[in-house]
Amino acid sequence: MADDMRILSNLFDRRTFTLFVKYISIFIKIDFIYRVDFALRWFGYPARLLIAYLLWRYLATVNEDISANLNEIIVYYVFALFLSQLFSFIRLSRNIREEIYGGDIVIYAVRAVPHWLTHYARMIASVGVNALFASPAIVLIAFVLTGVSPTFVGFVWFVVFFLIGITITFQIYYILGLTTFFIEEIVGTLQLYQMIGNFMGGVYLPLQFFPPMLTTISVYLPFRYWVYLPARAMSTPPTFIEGASMTIIGVIWVVVLQAVIAWEWKKGWMHYSGHSI
Repeated sequence: MADDMRILSNLFDRRTFTLFVKYISIFIKIDFIYRVDFALRWFGYPARLLIAYLLWRYLATVNEDISANLNEIIVYYVFALFLSQLFSFIRLSRNIREEIYGGDIVIYAVRAVPHWLTHYARMIASVGVNALFASPAIVLIAFVLTGVSPTFVGFVWFVVFFLIGITITFQIYYILGLTTFFIEEIVGTLQLYQMIGNFMGGVYLPLQFFPPMLTTISVYLPFRYWVYLPARAMSTPPTFIEGASMTIIGVIWVVVLQAVIAWEWKKGWMHYSGHSI
């Protein structure tokens, strides 16, 4: 338990935090070197958004409720598709798998910065560069073309849910990557989780259109924090009570998942044999 608490509190150590910020700075510079890759990443975004628009435009012709809220739905998809393309979490898990399988993971046994914090810094840098590149177009499409007015409250909740959601999603894919300590191949597990996560996270369909039972279940699961809640906040901001309750549940998930990471890291080292060493 003492080791788990130490790992959970590493970020609050001044020296570790300074190294964390330096890692982010280094990774941002690396990302800007390959900025063409970031431009190519967004080429498919307009097509995905157009498909969603045409689908809901058609549904609006046969359903009055959808017709009345069509602009809000389009705003939701603008942000949902934007968030889903900000970072390749599957690549994160596969990189961890390669580090474990190739033996590079042993470097982190003596580093001052925990392994998970290094990858977290890499993700923050990549997300920051992607957001900087794509945000102007996203705001233009979401609010200028649809006519929906953004609200300060909606933006605040977007930021809150975004930070919680990106952390939860990182933790889950990091946990999946660490399973390489125990199993050789994780591709099938990653694909299964991605399918479930995208479905229950609102990437394909906003959760308010789910059957009531699934909607109720999703409230207590971690999936909706990365896409659905931030995107929903920009189109339809929650009340303070709703937002606060969702924030509390999200923070609980962050703490629980971080404890799982600490446990898996400890058990993984006990099991580790350095596959290719």
